[in-house]
Amino acid sequence: MKSPKDMWAIQIEITNACVFSCSNCTRFCGHHKQPFFMDWDTFVRAVDSLKGYDKIVGIIGGEPTIHPQFERFIDYLSEQYMPRLKPNTLKLPMEPSEFTEKIRINQHEHFDRITADGNMKRLGLWSSLPNNYYKYYEKIQKIFGQQMLNDHQNDSIHQPLLVSRKDLCIPDEQWIPLRDNCWVQNQWSASITPKGAFFCEVAAALDVLFDGPGGWPIETDWWKREPDEFKDQLHWCEICGGALFDKGRLASEGIDDVSKTLMEKLKKINSPKVKQNQVALIESKADVKDIKPMNAGKYLENENNRFSNDNHVLCPRGIVAFVPGIALNEAKQIAFNHADLFKGIISDQAFSLSSDISSVLVDEVPFERNFGVFFNKALAKGRVKDWVYFSEPGNPVDFKTVQLLKKMILNPGCLYWWNDFQGGKHYLFAVFSQALKTHGFDGLAACRSFDSFISLWNKEYMINLDGFLNARQGENHG
Repeated sequence: MKSPKDMWAIQIEITNACVFSCSNCTRFCGHHKQPFFMDWDTFVRAVDSLKGYDKIVGIIGGEPTIHPQFERFIDYLSEQYMPRLKPNTLKLPMEPSEFTEKIRINQHEHFDRITADGNMKRLGLWSSLPNNYYKYYEKIQKIFGQQMLNDHQNDSIHQPLLVSRKDLCIPDEQWIPLRDNCWVQNQWSASITPKGAFFCEVAAALDVLFDGPGGWPIETDWWKREPDEFKDQLHWCEICGGALFDKGRLASEGIDDVSKTLMEKLKKINSPKVKQNQVALIESKADVKDIKPMNAGKYLENENNRFSNDNHVLCPRGIVAFVPGIALNEAKQIAFNHADLFKGIISDQAFSLSSDISSVLVDEVPFERNFGVFFNKALAKGRVKDWVYFSEPGNPVDFKTVQLLKKMILNPGCLYWWNDFQGGKHYLFAVFSQALKTHGFDGLAACRSFDSFISLWNKEYMINLDGFLNARQGENHG
């Protein structure tokens, strides 16, 4: 077994709620009648308890991004532990097929930089990429130098965990070496839950699932314990199959392989998965559904398959176009002809929703008089919720480029801009960017012009796409 101080990561489990209910989940998602959400004081104690630990401090679930205080949590984490050399923020647009590889390259570069700087500590996030990852995308890229992402639209293999070695008639002399060399404890992480600190993440999850006695106090240096101090938690190994199997089933099946003793325990806690017949009884190692063999510590053959090419959850959900100088009829026509591209068209004369062409609002405040006031009105009316395309007065709308960018993963922290062949500028930005959140309603209202509005972004996040578009589209992108 391995001391937590020697592990490559220690996890803080902020919730066991999840958007998925995978086969043989290490957090047993789907079996809890009521998931937990770690409170603020416990999170602060967890973070503070890891001072001095010099590897990865991870945030995990369940799905951590669905915690109501996720943003507050990661802000505190970054204040306490952000290395001097921060991760390189991914700024250029990318195809969904490029995402996982670029994340991996980015984290390897970050690791090389901080270790060369004499510091191994970095922050980690484990996520299944739900809608809330999109919501916090900008801040996640700024904070986390290590990301273990998996949208589960792949051939992930999960081995059985809810299995007692006694149910399989494995004697002590065979069991003890298996337990002490368990790949989960030796290759993965210790963990902190609302119930305390644990030498193994699966032991922590079992303690929550079966209302166990809890872990060690969340206090300074708990993670320096050696294996001979694990005795009060080793009883969880008796009902864990982590050391017993090298085969499993597809995570997407949603079925848990469970031995007799664990089946009875699950029935006693009224497991939703048991009630829904999403469990399979296992009476011997031969009962495991033989999909694919697992390699120790690895459940994907190709690490770049963590994010499906068909998954567009991180691409813009909707784009509203701000187009100065066009009349009501023209706005309605663009909205009608390009309903698949724009959620709405707004000008200083008209507003038209793609989904309801008859819904038109004429605004008495032109862009050029006070862009900030106009923008705030659009926000207040709920007309602008995601991304905004802005074309300078007199410019034709660049439908082709916007169509390209809509299919790509963009960083909401960036203000993207590009030139057309006539020298006119076009812009794309997210209304939920930190630049706009930081300045707030009053800050926006003070922007008398669009030029003052775009100055709200730091220059490092104002990204010119001319070279990028030339490479993607050739010279005819304008």
